[in-house]
Amino acid sequence: MAPTPAPTAPPVTGPKITSYSITGPTSCPATDVSVSLPPVPVKLTWTATGADSVYIAIGNPDGPYATGLPLSGSYELPSPCPGPFSQTYYIVAVKGAQKDVKSKTISSNS
Repeated sequence: MAPTPAPTAPPVTGPKITSYSITGPTSCPATDVSVSLPPVPVKLTWTATGADSVYIAIGNPDGPYATGLPLSGSYELPSPCPGPFSQTYYIVAVKGAQKDVKSKTISSNS
């Protein structure tokens, strides 16, 4: 009779951002024009697994701007215009002390 193999523990899984997109303006409308265009917001979209929650941050991944977000969703932030600007946006999936972080820096010369 063959020995019974020892049971294996299930793999420990942490939070994982499986897809994400961070989009925003690459330039700001000129402030001295007669027709004012609406500012383009920054839009963050994500899907995460194995997390308890998601938050977004601006400039510092450990400084949440909006918390308690769903594992799949999107969030719009006000436009960083008028420019020039350079700002890093973060999507952070959290489970206990574990984090998965995705980021993108959006910059403009105008």
